[in-house]
Amino acid sequence: MNKQSIESTETVKVSHAMSPVDKLVPSPTPSGISDQCTRFALSKSDSSCASFAKENGITAAQLYAWNSVFGIHGETCNTFQVGMHYCAGVSGPMRAPGPFQRGVVDTCVRYAKSTHADARGDKCMAFARRNGVDLSDLYAWNKILKSECRRFLPDEYYCVAIAGP
Repeated sequence: MNKQSIESTETVKVSHAMSPVDKLVPSPTPSGISDQCTRFALSKSDSSCASFAKENGITAAQLYAWNSVFGIHGETCNTFQVGMHYCAGVSGPMRAPGPFQRGVVDTCVRYAKSTHADARGDKCMAFARRNGVDLSDLYAWNKILKSECRRFLPDEYYCVAIAGP
């Protein structure tokens, strides 16, 4: 894993009253930054994803959710670059990027879209496994599913990660 450290943090505040076109985003930023990002931090030498998250008071799960360049579980943290602005904070709960059902916890930081293949057979188990979450967490974070997975639909977004431990 490529190591780099943070010597200081550069923060840019983004107002939600601005249109997405007017949004003040520092440069450079990698592709895949959450459109709800309100705080950016500049990476410095000798750090990793974990130390960047710690320095900026966020969890590794939040870093991965807000900066998709790192993958769902940080599997591509070797792409961490010096001098890049990464998202280090969002305002309010994360919104699903597309259609979703009611009952999603407001601490959700990552959504995944279900597929038609997920909707066959052991649908919730297959979806949870594909997204690296425990089935019990999928149910807890998506109340509509209860514990029977009866209302699981294809082409809907479900919460697959929450803020905090």
